[in-house]
Amino acid sequence: MWEVFARRKYDEPLYHLGTLAADDPDLAVVYARTIYNEFTWVEMVLYPRATCLPALRT
Repeated sequence: MWEVFARRKYDEPLYHLGTLAADDPDLAVVYARTIYNEFTWVEMVLYPRATCLPALRT
């Protein structure tokens, strides 16, 4: 699973667009650019969910 973030303008913070499933980073990029193409993004980044560091657990 991959977490997808993007921004429409350079002075905006990254916005969480959603998640996607892909077997490798190259495929994840293709999926992200295809699925989340409703706007012209100036930046889009993906993070493997496995690298997430929880700050709080309940």
